Amino acid sequence: MHEEGDGDNEYDFPFGSTPDGMDNDGKTTVANKEISPHTGSEYEFQETRSADARRDVLPDIEKAVAEGKPVPIGVEGTDANGDRAGHSMMIVGQEGNMLQIYNPWGTTTWVSEDDFVNGQMGKASDKDLPDAYAVHLPAE
Repeated sequence: MHEEGDGDNEYDFPFGSTPDGMDNDGKTTVANKEISPHTGSEYEFQETRSADARRDVLPDIEKAVAEGKPVPIGVEGTDANGDRAGHSMMIVGQEGNMLQIYNPWGTTTWVSEDDFVNGQMGKASDKDLPDAYAVHLPAE
């Protein structure tokens, strides 16, 4: 999927190559190729780089997951060297004021909507990736 989304294998480690990741256009391409056939909706990229933007997008996220349409999200932070680091996860459920987050690292975690809004998504990934900077929402 990283190759489909124009990612690369920039980093080599003793245990093998780790994909460098996709840009946002690549993530949109992959969402539309891999998720859209199952949901019947094309996905559109939307930045959420502020608490207000994340608060504003919550009703759209809640609607999507209630309709069985997962919402890909990008989270970011900084690594030990102060460089930007990012990761992709998926919002797959919502109940009350909680969002269910699937992390392809092999976990599914509930986080509060307040944590999503206030840049505390580290509970679903790790402490270095707290900010949900973007979502891919199903188009109407």
